[in-house]
Amino acid sequence: MILSLVLVGCIQPATPIASVPGGVPTLATAIPPIAGATTAPPIAQQPTVNPANAGISAYPPAADRVWQQAAVGPEQVAVLFLHDAANNPCVRYIFRAKVVARCGVPGQTLIAVAGVEAAADGKSYTIIAGRALDTRIVAVSVEFTPNGNQPAQINSEGFIIILVGSRLPLDAIPINEHGDQVGAKFKF
Repeated sequence: MILSLVLVGCIQPATPIASVPGGVPTLATAIPPIAGATTAPPIAQQPTVNPANAGISAYPPAADRVWQQAAVGPEQVAVLFLHDAANNPCVRYIFRAKVVARCGVPGQTLIAVAGVEAAADGKSYTIIAGRALDTRIVAVSVEFTPNGNQPAQINSEGFIIILVGSRLPLDAIPINEHGDQVGAKFKF
């Protein structure tokens, strides 16, 4: 019992509760960062098959996170993977204060968002970001109106395409390792 009282007295937050807005410390305020530390690489995820999704090899549920940040001219876009109130997977990009988001529905194998943004260098950029919902998808081919396409590899469940100029994506085709389409085309 004495040992437990000593331990309780030794465990204190790094930041006093009174100095944290709202009085409740968060992980970021309670634990100071370690100089030079890097985050651990993501743990490889094993696919799961959900009978409600008709044979889709879905990724197991993962925490909402910033998937990637990428350069848009001299600025950055942040791509996030998250879930809506119904626990459907979503993808969102944030450029400056603009948020572009879309959520999937059961049975979908891919979700994506697209937009045209003006960057600080005075140029327009087409941003297309997506999230693979089926583990069999290794690449996508985004088709544009009136013609043309752009391939992208799936990396850690997602993809991003940034093109100079204004392009109108029509759909994205999810592709497996054999070059076959996985599920339906995604319509923008």
